[in-house]
Amino acid sequence: MRTALFAAAALACVFGVPAALATAASADTAQCAPSNVRVYFSHGSSALDATARDVLAAAQRNMAGCEYAAVRISVDASSSLSAARGEAVRTALSGREWNQAQIAARSYNRPASMSSSPEFVQVAMSDERLPTDAQAPLNPNVGM
Repeated sequence: MRTALFAAAALACVFGVPAALATAASADTAQCAPSNVRVYFSHGSSALDATARDVLAAAQRNMAGCEYAAVRISVDASSSLSAARGEAVRTALSGREWNQAQIAARSYNRPASMSSSPEFVQVAMSDERLPTDAQAPLNPNVGM
């Protein structure tokens, strides 16, 4: 019986304590990982759904360790909802202080046949100063 107790205690020490310590250590270590994400909206809406808020929260957590933080929210210039959507995203990102924050209207040059494609806002977060030109290139292959 005593051997079984020692074995159980040894297993708890080997597997339980290091995992708990590793989890605590990773929670204390803030990372600095720039992100480029798309936030999707329901057709005709400027409200963020739970998924959009989760995506923004995760991207914002990735920037928690950055000394300098910049965000550019690029909205579709052809949409009448672009200002409201940009403001909704900016409000959702108000959990931290941004050194540079901008909402920029961009033309996504989508053909008429794609007018029913998903409606989104592009959000670029960087640990460096972003160009102020609204037409600065965004890398569509970078994501979270």
